Amino acid sequence: LTWLLFTFWWQHAANDCESRELNFRRAFLLSLETMTTIGYGVSDPMFDECPEVVPLLVAQSLIGLLMDAIFLNLMYTRFSTAFTRSASIIFTDVAIVYEENGFVKIAFRVCEVARKPLIEPMVRLYLIKHGRVAVDADMEGFLDVDTHQMALEEPDINIADGKLFLTLPTKVVHCLDETSPLSSGPVRNMQQFHDQIQAMDFFEVIVVLSGTCPITGNSLEARQSYTASDLRYNCTFAPCVSLHDDKHQVNFEYFHRTMKCDQTGKSPSTKLL
Repeated sequence: LTWLLFTFWWQHAANDCESRELNFRRAFLLSLETMTTIGYGVSDPMFDECPEVVPLLVAQSLIGLLMDAIFLNLMYTRFSTAFTRSASIIFTDVAIVYEENGFVKIAFRVCEVARKPLIEPMVRLYLIKHGRVAVDADMEGFLDVDTHQMALEEPDINIADGKLFLTLPTKVVHCLDETSPLSSGPVRNMQQFHDQIQAMDFFEVIVVLSGTCPITGNSLEARQSYTASDLRYNCTFAPCVSLHDDKHQVNFEYFHRTMKCDQTGKSPSTKLL
């Protein structure tokens, strides 16, 4: 469209400066060659030093450069936006708390819906705590916020450096042992953990999943937050993967669902939550 607009402008300028008429084909070629800088197809692109042609050449050249910059920027922004890419990573809406091998554990699931998965994705967990400090009147209303990194039982950092396989739903597990910032010592039952959570002034677990986009090569992060109201006690996640024509399929309708465990904490019931 821009080539056509400048074609008519070239014809108008040539009629005032050149003895012979500049036909549409020659004017269009001149417009195209000026915009794309591929060389001129006319013998005298200056039309015998006509002064009206100089600003026209300058205007079309500058507009051509500006349009190239705009389109390249739009394309780069479209393919390199990390926020859009990180939206393809899905975390479960809730985290489960259960007992296993004599320890209380907290876990959630994560999966990716994009056809091309992230390169070397890794996950980190942080516990946000509010501490109580003595403050004077000038500091009233401020909080002492502590951030503690939480060690992961799954994925194991000693296996493949803790990198995830996000094509299928992956469970991320933190064990409440003596190293856990959630307690001062091992938590042996869920009731003890529940009482500790309720006694906290503030409880929030921040999940940060980072990786590299395989298309643009840009690094990106996806985040999720779990508070005390997002915890489901004595539960496990419902199965959400089926096999069709030797291919695994993930049903995201069941991805966020949980199932209540029995009193032993081993065999889940069939009731979905």
